[in-house]
Amino acid sequence: MVVEEIKDTKMFDFLARSSKLFTLVINEFALSDYISNLIRKLPSKSNLIFSFNEEYKKEIENFGNFNIVTFGFQEKADFQATDVIFNGRTNFKINYRGNTVPIWLDKICDEKEIKIALAAACVGAIFNLNLVEVSQSFQK
Repeated sequence: MVVEEIKDTKMFDFLARSSKLFTLVINEFALSDYISNLIRKLPSKSNLIFSFNEEYKKEIENFGNFNIVTFGFQEKADFQATDVIFNGRTNFKINYRGNTVPIWLDKICDEKEIKIALAAACVGAIFNLNLVEVSQSFQK
């Protein structure tokens, strides 16, 4: 489930309960009561993907039995963007579990758009796409 703001928590609850592989992506957030409550509602074995923040990750790990995947520019992020270059378009590398794959985006992007691409790569990995396939999908 990828949304800007979840206004209907009943729909969230329904989707979380009925999905076989529920995945919640949070791009930027402060660990507010609202966000904490959503995360606590995640069923076990679901996926939570969020922009890396070491303090939040430690706290969230105590919320439940779900898979946590992080992304960002920090070294401890599961999906880390490095070597960002802007030269008429944007290219950077994604580092994940010792693997590095280059990503090319046809336009110049800002940090927020790079994080969105990282979040998409996280989702791809959860659905068993390898990083090369993810990289190629950005070309389309």
